Amino acid sequence: MAVLADQLRESIKPMFDTAGRRTQKSSDKSPEAISWLCIHLLGDPRMVRALVRSAPWTVEEIFNQFSDRDLNNIPVIDLASNIGTELIVATDSPLRWEITGYTGYFKHFQPIGTAVFSDSELVEKLSPFWGPLALVGKFSWRMDPDQLRNYAAAILIYSRDLVRDRAPLRGVTEAWPPRISGLAGLVSVRELPAS
Repeated sequence: MAVLADQLRESIKPMFDTAGRRTQKSSDKSPEAISWLCIHLLGDPRMVRALVRSAPWTVEEIFNQFSDRDLNNIPVIDLASNIGTELIVATDSPLRWEITGYTGYFKHFQPIGTAVFSDSELVEKLSPFWGPLALVGKFSWRMDPDQLRNYAAAILIYSRDLVRDRAPLRGVTEAWPPRISGLAGLVSVRELPAS
């Protein structure tokens, strides 16, 4: 599955393009129906585990495709929720690499956390129940400290974009929103203006 997850990256865009053309009149053997089914299969927890752990660049491409199109005809809710859950609860998740004190590509660029959680409109569009932030299964009730730290970091990434989009409507100055540091739970606020 790890090899498949890695090789899928180049097929994600054509798969989403084709699945988006599926209609009720499409036969079960049409390319549109097969692409739709393949996207549905990507949401399987075992496949999501392989995607997150072995091919985070494929996860990034999946979320890029989410943001670039109308998702009404594509089965993405399970896929988004399962990816978010796996990023938060997996011990070797790329999200954990991004928020720990280690240096390197993931720490500096935070590509996965940004792709999955930073577009508040996309998160809300994926599901009325927070899409990738909706934890699936037993993890929603029991989290260890590392998982809780990952979840807090994901919420901060989401909230940062949410506040940035809506803050000007409430008269908040450009000194807001806070900037999220790479360390989970630590927020560095730029100097606020004197009132």
